[in-house]
Amino acid sequence: MQKSRTILAVSAAVALTAAAFSAPAVAGPDKKGTTTVAPSALTLSVLNKELRPARLTDDGAVFRIVGNPNKGPIKHVGGLEVDGSAGILGDSTLKLRNFRIKVADGVVVGNVEGFGKAELFTFDPADAADLEATLFFTETASLAIVGTTGADGIDGKEAGVATIDLK
Repeated sequence: MQKSRTILAVSAAVALTAAAFSAPAVAGPDKKGTTTVAPSALTLSVLNKELRPARLTDDGAVFRIVGNPNKGPIKHVGGLEVDGSAGILGDSTLKLRNFRIKVADGVVVGNVEGFGKAELFTFDPADAADLEATLFFTETASLAIVGTTGADGIDGKEAGVATIDLK
């Protein structure tokens, strides 16, 4: 199991690097800003690809901010496709789109194709005061991706570091 996870992590890292070099310089207007998530090794191990207009760069996954980021959650378009073959939904791939950062609540919600809205990541709202925060997988994300929580799951483990750049 560990060997297959290591191979998967290396394959994902290679795919991420290849995608970064093949991605266009811009993925649509970002007049309101962007959020870049530098993925953890754990995230790289389950990441398949970006879903446009999100893009992968050397810095991580970049999501365009839409709506008014000063009112309510910070909304994004695009998403990620991750390996969910071991998850309770039984899908080989999960498409996660249109993330919403609820700064005051310390949670990131996303649309999971075929399931609906779900809390996928948490963070410490105090950590986000400088528009940068470490994201952690939720129990829901753990169940969807690896089918378990607790010691064998990924809940509470680092997903990456999000940096918000408001224009």
